[in-house]
Amino acid sequence: MAFVMITVSAIALSACAGGPDRRPQKPGAERMSPVGQTGPVAKPIALFLTGLDANSDHLVDAAEFQNGLDREWRKLEQSGPVRAIEFDEWARSALGTAGALPSFGSFDRNLDGVISHGEFDAQLRQEFNGLDKNNDSFLERPELIFNGAGPRRP
Repeated sequence: MAFVMITVSAIALSACAGGPDRRPQKPGAERMSPVGQTGPVAKPIALFLTGLDANSDHLVDAAEFQNGLDREWRKLEQSGPVRAIEFDEWARSALGTAGALPSFGSFDRNLDGVISHGEFDAQLRQEFNGLDKNNDSFLERPELIFNGAGPRRP
């Protein structure tokens, strides 16, 4: 019986103690970073902002941005004060996930646990301005794309 227990323990231990995968990779295959992607990537907020392009010209101008903000705010505040749970539901729908940035804390600037219309507007304007690389008050698709983390070196 002791022999069986020692054998089972040895097998389990060797399975847990395995090192990195040393199998040869195919030529041209790169290891991907578990947290990053290679190539062009867009932030969730950028994907949201492209949805404000009302006339489908692949630009978001000031009027489209303001109309989109007003429309999103009306949807967000329908059930009353915008607290974390309402924001998470909006983020899932508008940004793709409740964990996307900007977070509830980014919007709730006075830390009262509620997002006001002014806070919502101010945070999204800050995001717009941060993505508008050439400061022309238009968001163009190339401004919304950045290169991912790239391959991880073993």
